[in-house]
Amino acid sequence: MAFKMKGFVPHNMYDKKKAETHKEHLELKEKGYTHSPVKQDKEQMASYNKKNSKMRSDHKKETGKTLGNQLTSGTDPRRVSFAARFGGMKGPMKKPNGDPTNKNIALKKWGFSSPGEATAFANKNKKSNA
Repeated sequence: MAFKMKGFVPHNMYDKKKAETHKEHLELKEKGYTHSPVKQDKEQMASYNKKNSKMRSDHKKETGKTLGNQLTSGTDPRRVSFAARFGGMKGPMKKPNGDPTNKNIALKKWGFSSPGEATAFANKNKKSNA
């Protein structure tokens, strides 16, 4: 049986991952799970959107093609691919000053609260090559 911290009450983290012990709680927290949806600061989102818009514009100039829209729900192959790539991406979800990293913001934009959620979604919905 797992160690139970005095006063710890099993509870759901955001996106339904349940922490039964304090140790599990800390492990989920380390993976990026939180107690509530992260609210993005308007300034941070504006900065992200500006960089994203420039990247999309540069891509169109270089290739003549436009990139598809970000998909925040459903099982479209592009969303599954995004989830697989970003779910396995190394790196923190927060900067040292506490602000979210671009990885964190991108995951939120595509409808994922954590890399663990993105990985689970990708594993559940990826098409087999066989």
